Amino acid sequence: MVTSTELREMLRRIEAFIGITDERMEDPTLVDFLTQIVTLRLDAEKTKSEINSYRNDIDERMAEDLNFREATTLQLEGLHKENENLRA
Repeated sequence: MVTSTELREMLRRIEAFIGITDERMEDPTLVDFLTQIVTLRLDAEKTKSEINSYRNDIDERMAEDLNFREATTLQLEGLHKENENLRA
């Protein structure tokens, strides 16, 4: 999550990059533009966090699937050996 200090720093860098003056800050179009930039940044952070969460879920499910397959393989091998012993 982005802190207010980080947001202020981002805004300061944007202002410096664009060359914003107090006079320009009174322009509602510029304020709207800067608000949209900050909103996009926050949305990107949220999306990144959600993607990481989905990746973790997928990794956990893949591990569960692998464990299930290994357990099933061991059971089948045991049944195969038991079947061979019964035939002998």
